[in-house]
Amino acid sequence: MTWLVKVALDRPYTFIVMALMILIFGPLAAVRTPTDIFPNIDIPVLAVAFQYAGLSPEEMGARVIANYERLLSTTVNDVEHVESISIPGLGIAKVYFQPDVDIRLATAEVTAISQSAIRQMPANIQPPNIINYSASTVPVLQMAFSSSSMSEQQVADLGAGRGMGLALAAELNGYPGPSHVLELADKLDLTADQRASVQRLFDSMKLEAVPLGSKLIEQEAELDRQFADRIVTPESLKASTAAVATTQGALREAHLKYHLSTAALLTPGQMRRYAELRGYGGKRMHHHH
Repeated sequence: MTWLVKVALDRPYTFIVMALMILIFGPLAAVRTPTDIFPNIDIPVLAVAFQYAGLSPEEMGARVIANYERLLSTTVNDVEHVESISIPGLGIAKVYFQPDVDIRLATAEVTAISQSAIRQMPANIQPPNIINYSASTVPVLQMAFSSSSMSEQQVADLGAGRGMGLALAAELNGYPGPSHVLELADKLDLTADQRASVQRLFDSMKLEAVPLGSKLIEQEAELDRQFADRIVTPESLKASTAAVATTQGALREAHLKYHLSTAALLTPGQMRRYAELRGYGGKRMHHHH
């Protein structure tokens, strides 16, 4: 380090200029440098979500997720580790891969294994949703909903975007929903294009239904809180019940319109077969193009 001191003493103006440049351009570089609160972390992750109404967290973990984790560890390549969570009616397995994995090949392997795995799970469980994302997109916060005015199953169904009988007007009159069509895809002999189209409808329905279900839970909780705290008034009651009714209507419409869209994708023969499989043999079946 002594040579640096000698150079500084021999050429003081050079070091003064360098110090001024650092003073000027240092803050500019700091201001212009791109920043990200959650920078990209290149560790590929797949989330596999199984749904089965009526299963408790313990049953979901034992009958669905545990077996699936064992199958993943023995059949899928480059798995770093697996994390899972089970809640009423829903089980999610997060599959973390090695950084150098070919995520397209990994996704294909997980998809294939998931299709075979459901044959060993409770009857009529629907194919899982498989979401591809990196570790930097893993949620840092998970929210749980509860309500003293709604059952645990109702809260779970609303939070997961399930129909809860809101689409019976369509279902019982020959307009299948995307969820049940996917469950019966093999028995209905759906083509690859039909499967992909119905899956897109199902995913879109979830995107609409889940936020509305969460909103309805919050509104019901607020109404319950007003009565529990003895602060309810005729005016607040009218406003709260009107808000609940509006959200319920929007949620029902969200489910019904996807039944309508799903029916348009099926052939008359598939519609009749669906009615037989669902026990609606005597119901009228509609088909639209």
